[in-house]
Amino acid sequence: YAHDDLPFDLLVEHLNPERSLAHHPLFQVMLTLQTAAADPQVHRLGDLTMSVEPVDLRTTKFDLTFFCAELPPRDGRPGGLDIWLQYATDLFEEPTARLLLDLLIRALTALADDPSAGAAVPLADDEARALRRLPARTGVAGGPAPEAERTGGPSRPADPREEILCGLFADVLGLDRVGPHDNF
Repeated sequence: YAHDDLPFDLLVEHLNPERSLAHHPLFQVMLTLQTAAADPQVHRLGDLTMSVEPVDLRTTKFDLTFFCAELPPRDGRPGGLDIWLQYATDLFEEPTARLLLDLLIRALTALADDPSAGAAVPLADDEARALRRLPARTGVAGGPAPEAERTGGPSRPADPREEILCGLFADVLGLDRVGPHDNF
């Protein structure tokens, strides 16, 4: 957090990642949190009353962007969160995006109810099947060619830590194997 005031564009310029039209050069999923203002999100300008509303953007910079906004307290109780999702329609169908949003809300609710229990969310069979199909669909829908096709064969992890990470990603994504340069 020591450099949280650094403009994101300058960070990208400094890191100078390889650019691709198929995906963002640094990450594909963004999570934002807007903290609640001291007063409600209603502002006055002369005789006009204004309120802050989410913008309905027709384009997205990332595959998924989860927006969270703290709601102002009411009657001395926390106001909760307003949560919405923006998704790339060429990668996700609406039911899949709704499932991802629902899973986030269920995880946050479980964590709020009992912080010591973690945020594990039980999945119905159809939800688990939909999530297992997701990596294959999003990899095919505009991402770069799989690693084996790009290089003539998959590359091996460079060290034990990278091998463990590849194994964990393969487990989470429900794939047999994930290479160190695979993109999902």
